[in-house]
Amino acid sequence: MLRFVHIGGDYYISIDKILSLGAATTYSAKNMIRDAKETGQFLNYTTGKKARTIILTTDGKLIASFLGPKTIVKRINEDPLAIEKDQEEEQETVPPLP
Repeated sequence: MLRFVHIGGDYYISIDKILSLGAATTYSAKNMIRDAKETGQFLNYTTGKKARTIILTTDGKLIASFLGPKTIVKRINEDPLAIEKDQEEEQETVPPLP
């Protein structure tokens, strides 16, 4: 089953494509961003906000997100079946309209 993770804005990435992720504020991350821009491998998905996370993909792309690394990891580790069950329970508890 192909799973995606929301990385901010209207952007999602396949979990299978993620090689690593980390803070975008470090010196080495800034160097990686500069190099990726020069080679055309940089994707800026920050929607104008400050980059907090960089994601290195299996195909060599470097993606910047405004979400923090811990937030993205938490979203990756969430159980999709538990989320689906929670959504179904929420729909059942909504009272009918008059």
